[in-house]
Amino acid sequence: MIKKSISLESQIRDDWHYLKKIKSKDITKHMCDVAFIIDYEAIKYIPNRYKEEYSAYVMKQNWLLYNYCDVQSLTIDDWKDVLSKINLNYIDLKKSEKDIFERIATHLANTYEDNGISTFLERNFESEIIKKEYIDGKFIVTKKLSTIYKKIKYTFNRFDEFYSFLNGDLSNADIYEYNFDGIDLKKYNLDNVAINSTVLIKNGLYDDTFYNEAIKPLLSQSNELVKVENTNVPILHENDVLPYQSGDFMRRISIYYISDIHIDNKIASKFKDHATEKEIEYYVKTIVDKMIDSMPSEVVGKFILIAGDVSSSFKISKIFYQKLVERNRISSKKIICVLGNHELWNLDRASDNNVDSIVKLYKKMFDELEITFLQNELLVIGDDFEIITESEIESMTEDALKERTLESQLTIFGGIGFSGYNPDFNASKLIYFDAVPTLEEDKKLTNKFNSLYTKLKDCLSNRKIIILTHHPKQDWSTDNYNSNWIYINGHTHKNVYEKNSDKQLYADNQVGYFNEDVRLKRIDYSLKCNIFNDYKDGIHLISLEQYLLFYRKMGYSISCKLQGEFYLLKKNDILMFVYKNDKGNLYIMNGGRQNRLKYKNIEYYFNNMDNYSIIIKEGTKSYYEYINQLSDYIKSIGGSGNVHGTIVDIDFYNHVYVNIYDGKITPYWAASMDYKIVYPSFQELLSNHCPKMLENMNSNKNELVVMKNELIPSGGEFSEDTKIYRESRIMKKIQYLIDDNIIRVWNDNLLEEKEIKLLIEN
Repeated sequence: MIKKSISLESQIRDDWHYLKKIKSKDITKHMCDVAFIIDYEAIKYIPNRYKEEYSAYVMKQNWLLYNYCDVQSLTIDDWKDVLSKINLNYIDLKKSEKDIFERIATHLANTYEDNGISTFLERNFESEIIKKEYIDGKFIVTKKLSTIYKKIKYTFNRFDEFYSFLNGDLSNADIYEYNFDGIDLKKYNLDNVAINSTVLIKNGLYDDTFYNEAIKPLLSQSNELVKVENTNVPILHENDVLPYQSGDFMRRISIYYISDIHIDNKIASKFKDHATEKEIEYYVKTIVDKMIDSMPSEVVGKFILIAGDVSSSFKISKIFYQKLVERNRISSKKIICVLGNHELWNLDRASDNNVDSIVKLYKKMFDELEITFLQNELLVIGDDFEIITESEIESMTEDALKERTLESQLTIFGGIGFSGYNPDFNASKLIYFDAVPTLEEDKKLTNKFNSLYTKLKDCLSNRKIIILTHHPKQDWSTDNYNSNWIYINGHTHKNVYEKNSDKQLYADNQVGYFNEDVRLKRIDYSLKCNIFNDYKDGIHLISLEQYLLFYRKMGYSISCKLQGEFYLLKKNDILMFVYKNDKGNLYIMNGGRQNRLKYKNIEYYFNNMDNYSIIIKEGTKSYYEYINQLSDYIKSIGGSGNVHGTIVDIDFYNHVYVNIYDGKITPYWAASMDYKIVYPSFQELLSNHCPKMLENMNSNKNELVVMKNELIPSGGEFSEDTKIYRESRIMKKIQYLIDDNIIRVWNDNLLEEKEIKLLIEN
């Protein structure tokens, strides 16, 4: 063993890169010293168990080696020394260098609040003040580093220090909880500041104009009118937000929804005597913050649907939506809303009190805020946002509607709905106050909405559509639910959730009059759009353009320049694409590539494609059940969980390979296909690269579905083997059938032998 060690050290002296060829368990501390003395870049191959001793020195020499260092071992003095040697212009960095520098900045911003660190970060990143507030006896100014989306906080004990740091600009400051004892407020600029109205009254600075105009009408009328409605207190489900599920924007999005927030009732209960407009804004902002904070910070592909009854006051509704736009992390047009019966109360009389006037008033506000508003309209989202109006739906033929919605990846039909079909709770019970004064008028408005809904149902029943209304379906339609459609509503204050083969109903986030637990709930929604959905079973000649459009709308990027004939084979919702060249040879299309088929008879493949798909699905059923369990578990501890072939992603660098034949897992870190480190267990991989997920795993109540693999030496082993990626590519072809009903690989022998390994080994 001693001779072997001496021999290895000798080879390291000749070429320090030899260290990477030695198994991790065989590397000694002395070997590391030998390599490191020659070149500090040897840190790349030094096992994690030895890195602490070398990391501070390496970082001071070259910060670009950050990924290879044990940065947790660096002290704040070490970091200051490192930073003093960094002299850079962030804009001029290469993308790979920016990535590393952002990791450094993120680590520092999360770990330290020292002013030296903060000064460095501010120097290298643009910053903006995002919060000015008083919390827990401290004044705090929060700046955001725009490039890395991280924050730096400055803390002050005294108001005058806080005021001086901001150069007298207190605009949008939240100092509501500060009592200002012994301070003359008249000396300061208090424009646009949230201060308790009690403090303003003491200082002779209170203005009651807004309170008299906007809040008093709520106090005088809302209590009586609320009694007319259902007064059941809603009970929110325990699991309001599912674990974050990553995915390409084109494939999966998160749709968050809420209804019946009734902010005015909460305001009337909290502010019974006085309040400033800024004070109301501050309170509404706390409601909005709770709502947005219930949503994970990732922003890709999110939508928020609001099913009415935000407020009976237009002024209060406007404040809510303004704060929502200011606070929200997604595009305003991805906020999609309808009105409720309470918006029609229009208690502050911001317009004429009839439905048309109130709808126009809200539409103007939503247009200004760039929020998507629906009233008897169909939202079609493909390459862009398009609204098909009420009059257009009425005048269009069924074929025209099919054509307009053919490429839509998200389609929403929305409106109040109304209550003409509800015999007990309708306009006769003053649920619209005086905007809809009679049951006859209620029925007229209901029939209008129902006729539009029925027309859409008759021609688009097999499409994916979300029906967003305030009133539940039974209030405006007697038809059965469309099993392909998702229904979201509020109004009843009785939370209902049903998801089965007959119905998809999400009426389970109705907040209610006095409940301040305002949280969003979530639906995971696929944006995949099958443009051949309306095609009948058979063999169809299609164009190359249609073929490429199909994949684009399904969320996949492919390219193909083949000249010849393209055929769509469709049978029992299974799809297969076949290319025919000028010699009559047939090829199965695998995205942008083609693979030669044995026979020139296309009917042979059409006749057998349903049985062929059954064999594959049955043969891989247990494998995909397991790999999906693993994916769900990884998601539950904060990982990606994205499945591609035989591999499940933890994050960009960390993955788990699942063996096709025996189901054994191989956890590994990979910088590239031929440069990876394999670990003996899932836990050890997380310990080395994803410690936060390991913490989540240890506190996770769900049973771990991955077992320890004892075949790999402790500490991880370097590997250049690329076999797993070949197998993964083959399984990914199969995955298209599992996920999207697309056959992309064909082996004629499979029909006879029914052995799934034929697809993998050939």
